[in-house]
Amino acid sequence: MSHLVKVRFYAWLRESIGRRELIIDDCPETLLELFLMLRKILGEKARAIFDDDHVRSEIMIGVNNVLIKKMDIGNIKIRKEDVVDIMPMGSGG
Repeated sequence: MSHLVKVRFYAWLRESIGRRELIIDDCPETLLELFLMLRKILGEKARAIFDDDHVRSEIMIGVNNVLIKKMDIGNIKIRKEDVVDIMPMGSGG
């Protein structure tokens, strides 16, 4: 059984970060803690996702295929085997 959290990146974020996904071995308790870990792991590339201390306005977050409101990030619990999707908002034409 897996004890990992999977973080997947989509569209131009995947290209900016240079990875399709990251596997986090040490499962954090909250989505906010996961984001703090991602900032350390990604270094300068984290700027594609974060603007100062916040998730950029053009970024959407999903946990186990459920979209998360940015104001709720600190309240979302993360469990082992969760999948976190980080993706840019769609654009219309």
